[in-house]
Amino acid sequence: MRRLIFGKKGQSTLEYVIIWTAIIAAILVAANTVFRSAIENAVDETSTKIETEVQNLTGSIGD
Repeated sequence: MRRLIFGKKGQSTLEYVIIWTAIIAAILVAANTVFRSAIENAVDETSTKIETEVQNLTGSIGD
């Protein structure tokens, strides 16, 4: 009975789960560092364009 609970098959499955979890975590951390600056640049560029257009609109209204 004890061998069924703590057998090699269960141990191997747990090892695979731990390894895959570590790999996925490493990929997520790497993707976060790589894409963070690109996303921040895109947001900054978009907000600058929106601010410019709002200023153009409010300047047109006053004329």
